[in-house]
Amino acid sequence: MSKQLSIFDSFSIDPYKNQADIVEKTAGQIVKDFALFGLPIDFTGNSDWAYTELFNQMCPIIDRLIHRDYPRLLSLLYQIDLSPVTIKTAREENPDMPENEMLSQLIIYREFKKVVMRMYFKSKKI
Repeated sequence: MSKQLSIFDSFSIDPYKNQADIVEKTAGQIVKDFALFGLPIDFTGNSDWAYTELFNQMCPIIDRLIHRDYPRLLSLLYQIDLSPVTIKTAREENPDMPENEMLSQLIIYREFKKVVMRMYFKSKKI
């Protein structure tokens, strides 16, 4: 991945990003959400390379959606619960970052955050 978005500063993923179960659940959530829109994402199961693997697959898909099927992209972002305000903020803070890379990072972060929050509220601890 290129530069990390500053939006990540408000919720630090560092304590959790290398926990294999969280990484696998995040990958599974991404695979599931993309599949709802007929967009195949494969995860090999290697949690050491998961984020890079997912990012590299998502970028060309997001790029294609931006240029050829914007309504489906908007539906995907809605499904993932990625707010327009978050996207706008990231776009303003990173005007030179390609849109597909920015959205791919935001999607991974949002899905990761959902998994961590779900686990937290399920067990009240991580």
